[in-house]
Amino acid sequence: MLAPRTLCLAFLGCALSAVQAQQATQSVQAQQQAALPQRIQGGLASNSAISSDSFAPASPSDSDIGVQAILQPVQKYQPFSAWTNWNVFWTSNAQLLDNTNRGSDTFLAGTVGGGYMPSLGGNLFADFSAEQGMYRYARNSSLDFNSTELKAGLLYVVRQLGDLALFSDYTYDMLSSRGLNSQIYGSQTWSVGARKVFTLSRAHLFYTSASADFALGGEPSYAVRNNFSALVGYQCNLTRMLRLDLYYCASAQDYRFTDRADFNQLIGGGLTLQVTKWLGIQAISTMAINNSTDSTYTYFAANLGGGLGIMVNF
Repeated sequence: MLAPRTLCLAFLGCALSAVQAQQATQSVQAQQQAALPQRIQGGLASNSAISSDSFAPASPSDSDIGVQAILQPVQKYQPFSAWTNWNVFWTSNAQLLDNTNRGSDTFLAGTVGGGYMPSLGGNLFADFSAEQGMYRYARNSSLDFNSTELKAGLLYVVRQLGDLALFSDYTYDMLSSRGLNSQIYGSQTWSVGARKVFTLSRAHLFYTSASADFALGGEPSYAVRNNFSALVGYQCNLTRMLRLDLYYCASAQDYRFTDRADFNQLIGGGLTLQVTKWLGIQAISTMAINNSTDSTYTYFAANLGGGLGIMVNF
């Protein structure tokens, strides 16, 4: 028979593991909710390089002569990119738990990243990127975490299908505590998917993407999952400087080492004031709805905030 002290230590160990697993799951979900809106507003998830300067001004004779395209100098391909996004959000459910336990908070979400996409010949490109993020809560400091994402992959553009982009990536993702002194979650993922932009006019476009993320491994195992997602969005240039984004993302998540499956929906919108070619001021609003076979993680969260984003190509 185990001594009382041994039983007590075993119980505390199990309790600590459960808390760490819950924190890992919450951090992964918080990262997903904050990162996607920032990337869309920053122009990373959609092709926002559609400018009204590419077309002639509207005129009464357009119906007779059609759309007039203005010839522009061919720009040299720029394989390097660097970006940063800093936003402050208010959230109705900081802990991302069932609605009986939710509480609001304000948090800062910031990312800094860089990428290199060299041409390998023809329509094939290599795709390398690294991104560091930080998430800080005003009242629930125990939820603070940092994120590190390293990605390497290939991208192929199918010109015959309107520049349909097919991609395959390997991603290493690590979430760490506020002081960067301990790991909360780590995973390795192989992803495949496709992206497509449908240009309607000089001011309107739709964008779609679909991806399948297969977990190759990670710790803690409780939070390791496969993710299958689809995104559809609409982008409108309201003026030369003001852009509207509306999007919907649905994800089916299969947790590999526990009896749990989630269906997550993220509905969002935002306005971006493009102050310069590289600097944008953004306002973002999202609603996250998560349904899980584990009722603890069935929740609703509304997020509202904004900040600034910078992206440079060179």
